[in-house]
Amino acid sequence: MINIIIADDQEILRESLKSLIMLEPDFKVVSVAQNGLEAFELCSKYMPDVVLMDVIMPSHNGLEGIKLIKEKFDSIKVMMLTSFEDQKYISKSLEYGADGYILKDINPEMLKLAIKCVYSGIPVIHKNALAILTKNVGTTDSNDCKHESVKQNITFTSKELEIIDLIAKGKSNTDIAKEVFLSKGRIANIITRIFEKTRLNDRTELAVYAIKNHIV
Repeated sequence: MINIIIADDQEILRESLKSLIMLEPDFKVVSVAQNGLEAFELCSKYMPDVVLMDVIMPSHNGLEGIKLIKEKFDSIKVMMLTSFEDQKYISKSLEYGADGYILKDINPEMLKLAIKCVYSGIPVIHKNALAILTKNVGTTDSNDCKHESVKQNITFTSKELEIIDLIAKGKSNTDIAKEVFLSKGRIANIITRIFEKTRLNDRTELAVYAIKNHIV
């Protein structure tokens, strides 16, 4: 059973999402929140597996909610579910530890799949959100640029670069293995080596890193 908290300031959306999600036998909505602070407080009470968090909410927004939750409950997965396709919100969400960024126009079945992926530790970024990060890569602030320029000194093999590109496109290890004609085990080993080189922890961070450094 995947226990879920929904944080959205619009009651009709909270209840609609709750009804939709509860149709899935493996999902249980344990509570709902109106802002980021309330979501954090409910995490203390219910210890959910996944929080679905809107970005813009009164009093304490979703970005503040992520920071609070991740600072105290790193094991709780937080997926942004929002209508805002803004580079600032996407970048900050990922920077603060969001495990996914999904837009509200997502198909209901794809939303359920995204929840299961995030719960399993697989980061999920809506293709439109990823495209916006790519388009606006030049808007990162000077500190971000300085941080990433250090990482640009890393040397990748042609195969590693090919795999990084496919990861940024949201491909699974199975898909990557088929495209580059290697076994899944070999792909897993190469990805582990990429993480070691970049000192990154997951595929979402790697995708953002690749975009900022113009690798993809």
